[in-house]
Amino acid sequence: QDLVADGQPVAEHMARLVHRWGAELMGAGGYSSVGAVVGATRPEHIARMRELMPHTWFLIPGVGAQGGQARDTAAAFDKDGLGAVVNSSRGILYAYDDPSDPAWADAVRAAAARLADELRQAALQTTS
Repeated sequence: QDLVADGQPVAEHMARLVHRWGAELMGAGGYSSVGAVVGATRPEHIARMRELMPHTWFLIPGVGAQGGQARDTAAAFDKDGLGAVVNSSRGILYAYDDPSDPAWADAVRAAAARLADELRQAALQTTS
């Protein structure tokens, strides 16, 4: 995503294309049906991608096991706390230490609830 071609980062070029492709596919809620994958492991890019794609839903992988934090996703959300779907598969599915422990489901549930709370806090950062 940091590769530069024709004087601009490829990620920014792609963001402009996604924005243009989705311009005529806007839904009633103000978002296009064309989305983009924007990783949480490089949070410094999220705000720029949101600037370039203000009406695009973001799928944000990389939270949890890959090192991204919920707070890193704050810039992906709009003033209403919308605009992004955050994925944390391994961070939730493998929240337990021992899969033979009957309490593994409690660990998974707790990890999902903790992430949901952290994401609400991140989204609130953009609404305040």
